Amino acid sequence: MENDRRYLIVTADDFGAAQWIDQGILKAIETGQVSTVSALTNFPRARHAILDLNRRYPRIGIGVHLNITSGPPLTDPIDGSLPLNTNGQFPGLEGLLDRLRELDFGAVEAELRRQIGVVSDLGITPDHLSSHHNVLAIVPDLQMLMIRLAQEYGLPVRTPIAVSQTHSRRYGYAKTRQRATRSILRMFGQRPWRTLITLPAAYLRLRRSKRILRENGVRSPDHLIDSLYGIPTVRNIRHILFHLPAGTSELVVHLSDDRGDYAIPDGIERASAEFRPIERNLITNGTVRRVMEREGIVLARYADIPRTRESSDREDPVAP
Repeated sequence: MENDRRYLIVTADDFGAAQWIDQGILKAIETGQVSTVSALTNFPRARHAILDLNRRYPRIGIGVHLNITSGPPLTDPIDGSLPLNTNGQFPGLEGLLDRLRELDFGAVEAELRRQIGVVSDLGITPDHLSSHHNVLAIVPDLQMLMIRLAQEYGLPVRTPIAVSQTHSRRYGYAKTRQRATRSILRMFGQRPWRTLITLPAAYLRLRRSKRILRENGVRSPDHLIDSLYGIPTVRNIRHILFHLPAGTSELVVHLSDDRGDYAIPDGIERASAEFRPIERNLITNGTVRRVMEREGIVLARYADIPRTRESSDREDPVAP
């Protein structure tokens, strides 16, 4: 890859969680503008959906959206070693944060290995690892666990920190940034001392996350683009792609078919459900393709990330 070129991995998150989500992702894949999916492999339909996707579109990368916040576990929860709610499901992001001190990291590692195994047991090499709700990036022990798994399996990892944080003057309007701010304020109102103690260290860790990945020899895209989430407009996608930094970026999209009577699975944000078909339309109607062509942006895959990171030694190649 040339250092001054702009490459974009378009990743559809939450594949395998629900039929109406998978249908929307498949429609977008048919246009040739989605290069990879990140699958929630602990959901019941995931195994069949992944096998069908690989059969129909073998060039699409299938990553594992490592998950300890949503849906059911794959490992045996009887011994209470995993953080679950009364329904036997993972407890959501805030529920997990409440129980961090109780985490059995051995049990968490076994669960994450089983989630990776859903893909590899089908004879498919996983494309990458990512973290549902980004929780594996903000907790140091969990981040090092994901790094060890990435090293062992030889897989790249999604960049943990998004451009809405590193390039806030250009992308500070991102709904993900606003959602994080609301969550922090809610946490502070409920648990002020714990928030004051843990939050600064978690933020500093997140700011250093790209360097930590490089120091451990783990490949990742140069930039994570999160600012389409919640604002799926033509104007926004034009803004995102016009300001896309040099190097390899990953645009995370949340897609679905029209939901109809389908239920929303646990852990899939209800607030985002209405926007998923609109994001799908931005891809299926050619909007993303046309803007990428006009801007000279090349569609890429995780497999295209350079093995060496010499071109990405700077934390922020583009000034915010």
